[in-house]
Amino acid sequence: MAEKLPKKGDPGTIYVIDISSYVFRAYHALPPLSNSKGEPTHAVAGVCSMLLKLLREHEPHTVVVAMDSKKRSFRKDLFEAYKANRPPVPADLQQQMVRVGQVVEAWGMSPIEVPGFEADDVIATLVGQARDRGLRVVIVSADKDLLQLVGPDVVMYDTMRNKVFGAEETREKLGVAPGQVRDLLALMGDSSDNVPGVPSVGQKTAAKLLDEFGSFDGIYENIESITRKALKAKLTEHREGALTSRELVTLRADLAIDSDAVSRPFTGGNTNALRAIFSELELTRLLAQLASTSQDESAPVVEGHYDTITTAESLSRVATAIRETGDFALYSVMDIDDPIRAELVGVALSWVEGVAAYIPLGHRYIGAPDHLSWADAGPILTPLLENSLIPKRALAKREAVFWARRGVTLRGVQFDPSIASYLLDPSRHAHRLEDVARQELDGDLTEEQAVRGKGKKALNWDEVEVGPVAGYANERADFTFRLSELLTPRMHEGEFERLFYDIELPLAGVLATMELNGIRVDTEPLEKLSEQAGTELERLRAQCMEL
Repeated sequence: MAEKLPKKGDPGTIYVIDISSYVFRAYHALPPLSNSKGEPTHAVAGVCSMLLKLLREHEPHTVVVAMDSKKRSFRKDLFEAYKANRPPVPADLQQQMVRVGQVVEAWGMSPIEVPGFEADDVIATLVGQARDRGLRVVIVSADKDLLQLVGPDVVMYDTMRNKVFGAEETREKLGVAPGQVRDLLALMGDSSDNVPGVPSVGQKTAAKLLDEFGSFDGIYENIESITRKALKAKLTEHREGALTSRELVTLRADLAIDSDAVSRPFTGGNTNALRAIFSELELTRLLAQLASTSQDESAPVVEGHYDTITTAESLSRVATAIRETGDFALYSVMDIDDPIRAELVGVALSWVEGVAAYIPLGHRYIGAPDHLSWADAGPILTPLLENSLIPKRALAKREAVFWARRGVTLRGVQFDPSIASYLLDPSRHAHRLEDVARQELDGDLTEEQAVRGKGKKALNWDEVEVGPVAGYANERADFTFRLSELLTPRMHEGEFERLFYDIELPLAGVLATMELNGIRVDTEPLEKLSEQAGTELERLRAQCMEL
């Protein structure tokens, strides 16, 4: 059974946030923004939006933020080349890291930084303290190193992918139990941190060794029983490097941290100080969201930040951002409203709530601006669309049929707003994206006729100017993403989970295939049935005449 988060507001649960994970994701996922004074703000805005969403959806009783030390890590003393392969942190990212620290302090999230140690060590220490008090822990992060802390009372929550990792999910991801993660990392190394490991020993090999011998020490105690000569030689030759690697990936759980932090209730901090920071950074949307969350429980309306992509370089940056965040929503624009016969006009992608980008690919009106062709965009978009490991949010049957006509197999669709709406309330009059957005998010999406006209004067989509189409498509991709964030948790409740994931979403794929291939009818049995029915009708007619 999939691991789940504790109930909202559970006083026996502490949320520990790996803030660096949030900052780096926001920095790379969002387009650059700055206030009127030129101070960069996009990472701060992204982090704060994520935190607001976490608070709104889960109402944590206790929140602690773990921060990396600005001073030299003790791991550098163990291995000078530790993280030496990383480029210098960009100046605008450093500036925003400082601001994020100010924000979480004002928010009352008990930020903790210990000189010489990393946020992972802070988190390990907090987990130990929480366990001593019988508390559950939700580690808010996507860092695989932290999976070694997972247990019956500890889960890791990747908010961007809406994925909760327990023991089962850890084994599914890494091939080992949480208690073996440290040894796995020691053997396979970690290129992002420049942890050497054992050359030529990857995740699968390391997992197989640990499955057979149980632990790092067990492998070396039984080194002579390893039959693969090359593997045995590598393990023997690089034993010291592996031991150093194990020290590097071992999380310190003995830091001098105020033990009351794990039981201190979250009160919302100093709202006036928080407003002052948001005002200085000119984050007006966050100010509105903050006001909304302090006045009522309704979800605040998020203002959209929409772009139009016209170069391969910009599209590649979007693809990179999507891979960083881990999933995306899409909305394809077709010249006519028939996925089987339509030609591609453009596609909108959304990978963060309130952020979307439209890629025009087939606008053909006089004076249309230069834009990418499918020959340019296809090599970038196709791997995203066909990768089943990147979850997608879309109108499943519509998109599957259309992209199949272009030779692209759309894989990994895990949310369809119309299907979710129907399951939640079959009595609703309509389940169009516009209707669901209005009902669930009070969103007022631009209607089709406002963009392409109506009746006989309506233009095909490829005849409409790029600007209005971009706004229309970006709205739909964005609100598909937002609805997924809102409704996916409901789809995991009770019978909805089976209906949505085991029946309705797979059925959308079956129907798409039927539309594409048609239905083969065996006419012979039908002809026999027709004859039988005709004979029976004659018999009944004759019987009626006798009466």
